[in-house]
Formats: sequence, structure tokens, C-alpha cells
Amino acid sequence: MPAFSEISFSGDQDGYIEEGEYLALSTITVRKGKTLTFAPGCVVRFMQYSGLVVEGTLKCYGQPGSPIVFTSANHRAALPGQKAPSPGPFDWNGITVVDSASAAVLEYTRVAYSTYGLDVKSPSALVKLAKAVFTENGHASVTVNGKQLDVKDNEPFTYSQPWPEMDTASAAKAAPAEKASAASAPVKKENGLKPAAWKMPVRIGLGVLAVGGICLAVFEHMQAEDNFKSYNDRKATSSVGQNEILTNQVNDYRHKNEKNVDLRNIGQIATGIAALGLCITFFF
Repeated sequence: MPAFSEISFSGDQDGYIEEGEYLALSTITVRKGKTLTFAPGCVVRFMQYSGLVVEGTLKCYGQPGSPIVFTSANHRAALPGQKAPSPGPFDWNGITVVDSASAAVLEYTRVAYSTYGLDVKSPSALVKLAKAVFTENGHASVTVNGKQLDVKDNEPFTYSQPWPEMDTASAAKAAPAEKASAASAPVKKENGLKPAAWKMPVRIGLGVLAVGGICLAVFEHMQAEDNFKSYNDRKATSSVGQNEILTNQVNDYRHKNEKNVDLRNIGQIATGIAALGLCITFFF
């Protein structure tokens, strides 16, 4: 019979469960896309044939002096005038992480007197056990995708199924001095370089291209102006005297002017490409 201080609950649950003592009257289910978080110090007792089924995310962040406990409804002190019940293996079903689950975290968490302990049926779910303790679970303490792990009763157990080096909930409860380092998640590498590492050499190269293009465009523009002026002067003289030498000089200045214009255009195009490239590097 539950103590008066226990809060009874059952069925679909999500959100944050405050520190306290709870009695699961029937199976607790965390639906897909939902998250159920237990505060340090929570004690959850389960009635026979009930358990905890995780289809979404389960977060249990206990602390060394304030663990989270999932145990049998028989695991309690005696009520006044009554004999204390005796807990044992198979008293409740245990925690099941089904295939659709996203994550299950048990830090400083005890699972006691159940049938299956923690049964993970999802190869893709993120599973993290840190200093978790398992006590007298009947069939197994921890089973991952059909394989029973070697877990000793009442000894802290740590395990992870592919998990990022940092998870945000752990970082949130870290000491301020630890938060700065914990907040830096590992950077995924691409072709041996960090995602931002390629930007600096590319920007330098584009900057050199832009400066070179500007210099080329300005220089060739000035040369084109000079050659065009000389072309006009020689053309005027040539048309009056019909001098073959002057005519050749006119043609020479015209060809030089055309070449200067072409090179100026190349410089302008190079500058435009470099400017566009620099802009793109700030968006990726």
C-alpha cells in the first residue's frame, strides 16, 4: 500500500518530474517526439506488471548524493502497524527503450527489482549510462539489441551507444567553470579540414585576385587613354599628309588601344569574380 507522501501517476507522461516519491499504478509511456525528465532525488516505485516504455526521450540526471531510483512498489519502509513488504526480482517490468526512441540517459540512477532492468531495442537511439546501478533484476540488468551486458549488482556501471561527446543537459548542470569548455561541441571534419578552415586561404587567394584585377584594369585603362589620344593625333596628321609612316603609326596605336581595352576588361572581370567569391565565403 503506498505511503501518503507518494504521488500516483500512470499512462503517457512527458515534461519535468520534480524531486519526490512517485507510484506508477500502470506502465508509464514516453511517446515519440516527447521528453520525460526526472529530477535528482526522484524515487519511482512501480506496481506489478507496470514499467517504463520509452518511445521518445528519457533523461535521468541524478547526482552522487541525490540519485534517481526506479524500483518495486514493495521497496519501502513499513507503514505504522504494518509489516514491511519484501521486494524481489520480477516485481515490475523494467525500462524498455523501443525502436522509435531517440535517447535514454541514466546518470547516477538505480534500477532495482525489475524483470528486464534496462532493455534497449533500438540500435539508433542514443543511450548513455553513467554511474548507473542495477540491483536484483530478475532476467537481466542491461540488454542492448538482444545482447546482455556484463553488469554486476550494486556496482556503478557506465556505457554508451553512439553518443556525442557533450550533451546539452549535462552541460546545463555543469559548474560555471566547466560550461565554457563543455559548450564547445566537437567540430565535424570535412576532407581533413574543419568546416571553416578552408575559408581563410580561399579569401586570401580571392583578395590577391581582386587587387591584381584592380591594378590591371587601372593600368590598362590609363594606357588605353594614352594610346587613344596618340591614335587621334596621328590619325589627324596622317589624313592631311597621307604619309605612309604616320599611317602605320596610327594603326599601331589603334592596335595597342584595342589590346589595352581587352586587358582592362579582363582585369574588371577578375575583380568582379573575386568580389563575388568573397561574398560567398561569408554565407557558408
